[in-house]
Amino acid sequence: MKIAIVFLIYFSSVLLLPVIPPNFSNNTVIEKILSSVDSFHSAIIHIYKPDTTTNFANPERGWFYTIDPNYATNVTAPGLTLKHLNNLHKAYNITLIRKYYLLYDYVNSDSIAASYITKQLQNDLDVCRSAGFKLIPRFTYNNNIKFTAKANRDATLAITKAHIYQLMEVLNKNIDVVDHLHAGFVGLWAEWHDSYQKHVADYSLHINESGLSIINTLFATFSSKRMIAFRYPHFFNQLYNFKPLDSAMWYQENMQARMGFHNDGFAYDSTDFGTYNQQPDTMAILQRNFLKAQSQYVVVSGEPAGGTPYTGEHIVYELKSYHFSSLSMNMPDAAVFYKAIKAAGKYDSISMYLGYRYSLVKAAIPGKARVGGALLFSYTIHNSGWASTHNKRNVNLILRNTATGKVYQRRLISDPRYWFAGQTISLNCQVKLSGIPAGTYSLLLNLNDPEPLLSKRAAYSIRLANKELWEPATGYNSLQHTLLIK
Repeated sequence: MKIAIVFLIYFSSVLLLPVIPPNFSNNTVIEKILSSVDSFHSAIIHIYKPDTTTNFANPERGWFYTIDPNYATNVTAPGLTLKHLNNLHKAYNITLIRKYYLLYDYVNSDSIAASYITKQLQNDLDVCRSAGFKLIPRFTYNNNIKFTAKANRDATLAITKAHIYQLMEVLNKNIDVVDHLHAGFVGLWAEWHDSYQKHVADYSLHINESGLSIINTLFATFSSKRMIAFRYPHFFNQLYNFKPLDSAMWYQENMQARMGFHNDGFAYDSTDFGTYNQQPDTMAILQRNFLKAQSQYVVVSGEPAGGTPYTGEHIVYELKSYHFSSLSMNMPDAAVFYKAIKAAGKYDSISMYLGYRYSLVKAAIPGKARVGGALLFSYTIHNSGWASTHNKRNVNLILRNTATGKVYQRRLISDPRYWFAGQTISLNCQVKLSGIPAGTYSLLLNLNDPEPLLSKRAAYSIRLANKELWEPATGYNSLQHTLLIK
């Protein structure tokens, strides 16, 4: 649907909308429109059809496939292969892998063998990049506590820190294909409980001095571009007294803003397998209320366990309330969970709404512009997903010449991390047209990955949940608009 109207009148109404991207002033937009209105003709309003039924792949969100060490032999899993990831993507529309990297052989050594780094971690990062996936790594010293006495141990503080320095160097060089990091290293299954070295106290889950040193080392050595997820809400209480992030801290590089959450007991029982205190304990209420607020601004992932009475109607409510971006799809002990949500018809909706699900609502764009001038336009985005993007992402306007196919790209002042769950956001943009010759151009949006190795790859660009807009070959979303520059 297209309606031609006077451009200034439309923008005057749009500018009254309350949601503004960070560091972007309405008054500035108004002044620029008023000072440049002679360069515009009329705007066309486009109304876009949402896609509310298609389950399609998008980066950094959705179900993820978990790869564990061999439980029987306590040996780390083989390296990833391109064939395996391609098959997973084709079968399940997924783009995430979580893998446990078993450090059992190095629990008493301060150096990890170079062959392990090459055949395991570096191989997997390279394969993920080739396949269009991202990795959620977790490093653990044990996987089967019954295998040997040593398998029940985590490493000393000195050894753990030495391993962190070695492993983070590899992750940081490949940060483009790391979605986020599970804190790992400590306790049984690296979940920060049952720590042999007492980095975390038994029962109370109080982080001891050595555990705090490990946390500080992780944040100091792991790239500030990514978040680190921890297992228990109690940690947020010990470290920050359940004080949620305020707006000045959202998506900053400090430790608190980068501390995410992974719930590895989701839907097991009323406490999510000890994730929360026993209900209706006052502490459990504080934990849950804090995470409902905090989780809007940090990554949340996890795995289901799925006790029988706890796979009912509240499952979707919990995933939505705690802003889950991703969840494991293949936990052996969660068969009841998967069976229940599939029988209830919830599996597909969970697939669609984990993480973000952005759709274009409308746009107002002039039909003509001047060579060397500026293009002012607006667009409205709705997020029907349960979270926003947790990693930085570009928003680019693409101008593609309809005769030659040549593409010109202009960065928009917008940050999809602020397109929060359930919100509709109206954005006003000014794009300089210098360097773009006269001609007719199709306009498109590209929400691409900012990392250089991924920025031009369609597999790492966000597909909007609209009908007839997505270009799979380019990763662009059409605005269904033609601009004449003369």
